[in-house]
Amino acid sequence: MKKIIYALIVILVLVGFYLIFSPTAPAFSYEEKTIAETNDYYYTDISYPETNIPFLNEEISAYIEKTISDFKKIIQDNIIDLPEEIRSSATGSLIMKYSIISENGIVSILFENGEYSGGAHGNVFFKTFNYNPSSKKLLTLADLFKKDSDYIQRISELSRIKLSEKMNEYLDEFLVSMIEGGTEPKSENFENFGITREGIMIYFPPYQVAPYALGTHEVSISFEEVSDILSIDITLLIPGE
Repeated sequence: MKKIIYALIVILVLVGFYLIFSPTAPAFSYEEKTIAETNDYYYTDISYPETNIPFLNEEISAYIEKTISDFKKIIQDNIIDLPEEIRSSATGSLIMKYSIISENGIVSILFENGEYSGGAHGNVFFKTFNYNPSSKKLLTLADLFKKDSDYIQRISELSRIKLSEKMNEYLDEFLVSMIEGGTEPKSENFENFGITREGIMIYFPPYQVAPYALGTHEVSISFEEVSDILSIDITLLIPGE
């Protein structure tokens, strides 16, 4: 009798996960929109997706507005407000591009922003949005793992291994220290992630895990590598084609 009750509980839990996470919303769609501005001090070139998901549009719009506002403040401080004799003659720029990582089930969107506001060179920043159409909420990395699991430690260890392998020809004491520092088991180090059918993509901007000259970096962590600590059957989130 106890075995039957236990089996029923397991079935109910699995059905619950399916009802919560299975994608039942209308198919994802979007149109590309652009924002462009040019003046004597800077220019902006921004593209973004306007989707059929109002909540996601609000989140993306708020992010873009804040990014533009922050950029203009930096330009004001670094270029416009400086005395003419020490003002940089360079033109500031903000370029924002996006890519759709996944749109079947979970919607994963990656923004890659290039910004120049004076100095020797510009910089690159990432921002990701992972939307669950069933719960109508944005997913955090923690949402994918069991609450009592030390998932951030696992992600940290796997990222260090993969980054070290990727940059093996450049490895020295300094680079090792950058990789270790940029992959410390802290949630902010892995906040830019995307979800694909195969696994979790983690995105690192310049300076986080390597010098600027080595560019941006990404690592792919397969679901098999973290299967024992996943809180859900990830295939329910992203069904097959």
